[in-house]
Parts: sequence; C-alpha cells; structure tokens
Amino acid sequence: MGEVKYTFIRKHTKKYTVKLLCSLLKVIRQGYYDWLKRRKSNRAIDSEMLIDDIRKIYTEFKGRYGSPRIALELCRRGKFTSKNRVARHMQQIGVAALPWRKKKVTSRKPSSEGVAENLVKRVFDTKVKHVLGVVDITYIPLQTGGFLYLATWIDVFSRKVVGWAMQARMTDQLVIDAFKQAIDKEHPRSVL
Repeated sequence: MGEVKYTFIRKHTKKYTVKLLCSLLKVIRQGYYDWLKRRKSNRAIDSEMLIDDIRKIYTEFKGRYGSPRIALELCRRGKFTSKNRVARHMQQIGVAALPWRKKKVTSRKPSSEGVAENLVKRVFDTKVKHVLGVVDITYIPLQTGGFLYLATWIDVFSRKVVGWAMQARMTDQLVIDAFKQAIDKEHPRSVL
C-alpha cells in the first residue's frame, strides 16, 4: 500500500508540498524520501525494457541484425528509439551483428599428392631462352557482373608474354591453354 501512496505523492509534488501530501496520506516523509532513493528512474526502467527488446530481436534474427536494423525493427513494433542508443545498449550487453556473407573461395589448397617439386626455388633468372617460364593469373571484372580470368605464360629470359588464355572460370585448363599457345608460338627445342 505504501508503494501506491508514494507514487501518488511523486505525481502531485508539483502542485502540493511533500509535507502536506505525506500528512494527508498518513505516511512518514523520511519513508517517502528513502523510497525515492531506492526507486529507479524512468530512464533506467526504459533502458531495461529496451535491452530486453534488443535481446529478443537479436535472437529472433539469429544475431544478424546490427544497431541500425534493430532500431528500425523496434520502430516497426512501436518502440521508437535511435540507432545510437541501441548501439550503446548492444555494446553494454556485449552483442554485435555477425557477418552474414560467406567469403567466396577463390583458390583451393592443393593436396600433398600431385604437387610438383620446386625446381626454381625463387631464383627467377636464367641465361638461356625457353628454359624457365612462369604463369600469372589475374581476373578482369565485367560490366555485366562476374569476371574473366586471364592466364599469361611469361618467358623468364626475355620477360616476354609468350602465351595467354582467357576463360570465364579459373580452372587448370586455363593454364594448360596458355602453355600450349606458348609452345605453338615459340617452338622451343629441347634444351636437356
């Protein structure tokens, strides 16, 4: 019953004095002031309710929503707040949006079998033509979306592109085609 009386006093302190209201409702003034100290502010109560709503939306959308989307979802549900306030509360409770896009795998790690021995050992210098060649693969973005992959076969002696191939997919055949073009164009004789 004291809670109801204290709430009534708090609502009417702008019109009447606390002393008058306490005497009319037969409560002790010190008890009212102690209740005020224990009572949470409206802002603190709103913050607790907002944190509960943030947690619900965060779990409902499996952690994929950040503060802007959670604030928008709260507004859709009739609880208007800013994305900055949502961000502060998310940081306070230790939640953040998870990345939702899978990274596109552009290369594959080769298995141990089928890997050739490293004969070059990062020494890219030779005194004879057609002894050492290297391949470079790059991609060219298209205006329509997607990529074209370009493989170039370079003779280390002359630093000249001697073969190239282009495909819509990056496959082993891309490098093989560039190598075949280099062989057909240069006609190297066996040096061994």
